[in-house]
Amino acid sequence: MTAFAAPVQSRETSGWDDRPVLATIATAVFVWALLITTFDTFGFASTYVSRTRELMTFYVVMAVVVSALPWRRWTTTTKWLIGAFLVQVVVGFAFWSAQDGSRIAINYWSQWLLALAFLLLGLTFYRACWWLWGPIIIGYALVIAGVCLTGLLFWHSPPAQLNGPAEFYGDRPVGAPAALMMVLGLVLAAGEGRLSSRVRTAVVVVLGATVVLAQHRSVWIALLVALVLLMWDGKCRGVSFRQMTGFLAVAAFFVLSAVMPVLTPWSILPSGPSAQAGPSLPDSFESVGTFSWRLDMWESRLTQSRSLMEWLTGGMWGPTPVWGPGSSVMNPTISSHSMLVDLLSMLGLLGLGVFVVLFLRATAYRWLVPPVLPICLIATAAFGFFYAWPSWAWVFLGAGLSARGDADVP
Repeated sequence: MTAFAAPVQSRETSGWDDRPVLATIATAVFVWALLITTFDTFGFASTYVSRTRELMTFYVVMAVVVSALPWRRWTTTTKWLIGAFLVQVVVGFAFWSAQDGSRIAINYWSQWLLALAFLLLGLTFYRACWWLWGPIIIGYALVIAGVCLTGLLFWHSPPAQLNGPAEFYGDRPVGAPAALMMVLGLVLAAGEGRLSSRVRTAVVVVLGATVVLAQHRSVWIALLVALVLLMWDGKCRGVSFRQMTGFLAVAAFFVLSAVMPVLTPWSILPSGPSAQAGPSLPDSFESVGTFSWRLDMWESRLTQSRSLMEWLTGGMWGPTPVWGPGSSVMNPTISSHSMLVDLLSMLGLLGLGVFVVLFLRATAYRWLVPPVLPICLIATAAFGFFYAWPSWAWVFLGAGLSARGDADVP
């Protein structure tokens, strides 16, 4: 997989040495924020991070970003787009705090406050810090893989209370956002020129196989999208199949996990069909209960009556019929399990439009060989069709915008 190595970014070629203290603080804050927003995705720990800690993390990240004065280096388009998103989130949180109290406000706005913080963190410090942040993400993805594999070997959670009897719900030691981290770590590792070819291949195979074993279907889609894009990019540049061994091995493992129970009495996946049950696809490939549940939630939010202002700006000015304590939609206290539906419900057409433009600007170009950040973002978008983006994923959007020239070295 040598041909997939990107041009190596190092401390010397970044902007780290221009403001080393600020870059060091930003990296420490990035690691802290990354850990804070992923604690609750380790199922075995049953850890809940308090909203107060999330709010303090937002304040700390924003303080570090503001200290860099990044807007001085943004393009005019970036200023308008980021400004619109920032105003919606900050004004929305302020209005809710004034009307319903800070407890209600942080419960409903923490998702967007942290998303804003990570977006600005990536946009501000990509050029100075990504040479270090990329390997940190890869290393953390490997830690998650280790936790997942250890959990599958030695620990089983009780079946989750989801719609349907599927047993595989109880064999998922890490949540979908943590599994997504492994997919993005795989993509970053594939383009990490500081790793040898063998190490890159090993990391890709370990992370890819663990994602399959984690049995989150939304993350499977992200994985397949990432593999297709990586192999398509390699094909366009004349890379041989031999150099794509890691990608092909992961794809083969995914196919094998699906067909083995059909052809043999055994299953690779935890909670696979028993020999007595007869040949069949694994439950995680057949169960459609959560998908129909998602469709019902999306329909309840998209068909809910609301005012023109609520369609345009969502809940910026206070609770709405589709979002807030008084909402009558299906499961009003949780995410709709779709990034696009959440954006429309919570930030309205304005917020959705800003996000789409930011996403297109960050992905509709080729700045690197391979274009790892666009591939990460497109894979995350595939995941986001069935799930809300984890707040830390927004750092990739900010990094992608900075990489295309929307921001300079702080």
